[in-house]
Amino acid sequence: MVTLILTTSEAKWEKTVNEFINNQGWKPDILIPVPPSRMTRSFQPVLAVAKGISKSLGIHIYSDSVVKIKETPELKDVYDFDKRMELLKDAYVVVTREVEGRKVLLFDDLYRSGATLNAISKTLKSKGKVRDIYALTLTMTRRIK
Repeated sequence: MVTLILTTSEAKWEKTVNEFINNQGWKPDILIPVPPSRMTRSFQPVLAVAKGISKSLGIHIYSDSVVKIKETPELKDVYDFDKRMELLKDAYVVVTREVEGRKVLLFDDLYRSGATLNAISKTLKSKGKVRDIYALTLTMTRRIK
């Protein structure tokens, strides 16, 4: 898991993300953003940033290919990683076969423990049958104990 922390203008961060991905040797052919945790928000930062990244990289975004199907409590107050993974078990499904065999850039705007990215990655590998997964986040909060 690699976290890239950016605090610059949009044009600069798009360039920085491109350089970062190229320097890692990643070759994704699609981008899948983590489904937003609060769908009631009028503005979804994860989707807005994901659109910029996909445009910058010249790859298609599949924003509806992974869907959260299980209600979970907010995880911000759950500090135990195993408990977070337990809460996220079977929370996501892959709803399209278009991801099969693909190299996925899995994107989340926020990294805390990696539980959400792990849960979605497991689903993408087992049910979506993706070839490779590269996880990218742009910010990180306090660490889980």
